[in-house]
Amino acid sequence: MFDEVAEALRGLVPRELGEVRTRAQRYGVKAWFGPVKPPRVHYEAQVIGAQHVEDAAVLALEVGFHAENASREANDEALAPLLASEKGWRRSLGTVAVAARVGDVGRPRSGRPRHGNGDRHPTDRLHHRARTIAPRSQLMISDSI
Repeated sequence: MFDEVAEALRGLVPRELGEVRTRAQRYGVKAWFGPVKPPRVHYEAQVIGAQHVEDAAVLALEVGFHAENASREANDEALAPLLASEKGWRRSLGTVAVAARVGDVGRPRSGRPRHGNGDRHPTDRLHHRARTIAPRSQLMISDSI
């Protein structure tokens, strides 16, 4: 499934944002602009365990923009411009998208966790975030279903 998400995403993202690169794996797909190797700041759709999503029974799908640098400071620096421009992206992404830290080094990740099938395909959700967030900053915003 994630191979197909990657292929569709490359056709959906506006060219003015740059060349979209993707790397699909069994349980997810990363998407980014720029270098051949995926940077620590990228978009991602991935299957996650139910323990990360309130009311999920088995698995959930997280879709978002991740800053996964080694230090909390670098992640905070990546997140600052997005937080400063929240009013602009909030109109497009709605209340389901929430910027937040997870993990030992405070890697920004976000979401108002939901479970079930969701209302949009992962391709649509990744495309929407790339179109909304990329012009503003290289930051993370996501939601989970």
